[in-house]
Amino acid sequence: MTCSHLRSNLVGEHEVNGNLAYVWIFSAIAIFILLIACINFMNLSTARSAHRALEVGMRKVLGSSKKELVRQFLTESVLMAGVAFLLAIVISYLVLPAFNNLTDKSLTIPLLQPLFLGSLLLGIMIVGLLSGSYPAFFLSAFEPLKVIKGKISNRAGGNRFRQLLVTTQFTISIVLMIGTGIIYSQLQFLQEQRLGFEREQVMILKAANFPGSLEGLKDQLVALPEVQQLTASCYLPVAGYCEGDNAIWEKGKNPGADGINSGYWYADPDYLKTLGMTMADGRFFSEDFASDSTAVVVNEAFVAAMGWSDAIDKQVEVYGGNDGTETLAVIGVLKNFNFDNLRSLIEPLAIRLDQNGSNTLVMRFDAQTSVSAFLAKVSNIWETTAPNLPLEYDFLDQQFNEMYESDQRLGQVFTIFAGLAIFIACLGLLALAAFTAERRKKEIGIRKVLGANVQQLIALLSKEFLMLVCFALLIAIPIAWYAMTQWLQNFAYRIDLQWWIFALAVVLAIGIALLTVSVQSIKAALANLVTSLKNE
Repeated sequence: MTCSHLRSNLVGEHEVNGNLAYVWIFSAIAIFILLIACINFMNLSTARSAHRALEVGMRKVLGSSKKELVRQFLTESVLMAGVAFLLAIVISYLVLPAFNNLTDKSLTIPLLQPLFLGSLLLGIMIVGLLSGSYPAFFLSAFEPLKVIKGKISNRAGGNRFRQLLVTTQFTISIVLMIGTGIIYSQLQFLQEQRLGFEREQVMILKAANFPGSLEGLKDQLVALPEVQQLTASCYLPVAGYCEGDNAIWEKGKNPGADGINSGYWYADPDYLKTLGMTMADGRFFSEDFASDSTAVVVNEAFVAAMGWSDAIDKQVEVYGGNDGTETLAVIGVLKNFNFDNLRSLIEPLAIRLDQNGSNTLVMRFDAQTSVSAFLAKVSNIWETTAPNLPLEYDFLDQQFNEMYESDQRLGQVFTIFAGLAIFIACLGLLALAAFTAERRKKEIGIRKVLGANVQQLIALLSKEFLMLVCFALLIAIPIAWYAMTQWLQNFAYRIDLQWWIFALAVVLAIGIALLTVSVQSIKAALANLVTSLKNE
């Protein structure tokens, strides 16, 4: 069932499908966020190496081997990861109801399932070993004689590695920021796109099991002052309703070589006005023309696919009828409208006159009407005509929005993930800035004695980290451009990548990094000179 929901793309399904690509996207983002957290641990462990240098030196003097020290530090890392996973489970329990509400799911944490427990233990080991590997080998490599003499210092190689890790953190965060902006811009574009039909103020009444004839029900509904138009058709330009197609070719031509596969719908004469569609040429069906029973109305995409310059009065053939085919006359051309979704280009469509009637009633009601009041009136009529049958209805605009629900949720979850990634990266940057300020406090004190002001000291301490963020921007922008270009390929109607989204990400990334580092820089710059130099 899960595979079908994620992989199938059939028409007329019970609900809008999920998207397997989004499962992979969110899994990748979760891994990236976990990687950012691991990078924080590596950074802080190596940055504070001097605080454990004496411990390492004494253990080596007392006979501990490098292998034993590596094992000790890795064990500490794995134990810390285990505690973090336990806290994560508690937090997950607390936020799971909100997450289920956001994603419209009913997820639970299967703590008693062996597969989940095994995955949890495997995750603890992987995260613990990954985050603790570099600090373990870095710390265990200290030379005991230099350590005991107090000659240990941060090596250039270790500093460069920390810079690489910070750059990686912000690269991931900036890619997520840019992705969030582009996703929201695309979703806004879809909402504003002209569809070729009016989806607002349209109610769909489902009467599949209605007892007896629908004519009496239709008459009562049309008599309501709020109802402007009513049509009977289950062929609607949203997912979850009737779909159909047929091979169609121009009369006298080869159906195999010259035919096209077209959407094939049925509608009554009121369909056009009810859904607010527009004719490009000719006319729609009318009760005044008996010949419309063998007529067809096509859309502009159909005309283009057939290669016609003028479609009116053309004769086409379709499969059906007593002898296997049926000849129809084109009486009108509809302006293109999106009857699938905005991920796809508009395809050919042919509409026949529905002579059998449909058990789906579509009503356009007055825009000034209260929806709840109108629904109450429809419910009263329904209860009178079908007292033992529950009222089933939809609104066309809601059905349309549901087709893009997964994309809207993608934007919301992407925003949360991007914010979480930036927050975690800033935590690491804040701690690293604090350590850097602590390590350079005597230098800061001397500079203040020599006349450096607060602004100069803040610029001195912030410059290194801002350069790393700028490097991250240079890496992240091409990655984000490529990734979001690929995502936008899923939509036939899509935005162009806007420069201002990238510019906004640049400003936000630099601003957030500057704000984070400045907290420690200002603190260090305003520190008491006596405290900074008392050991000199």
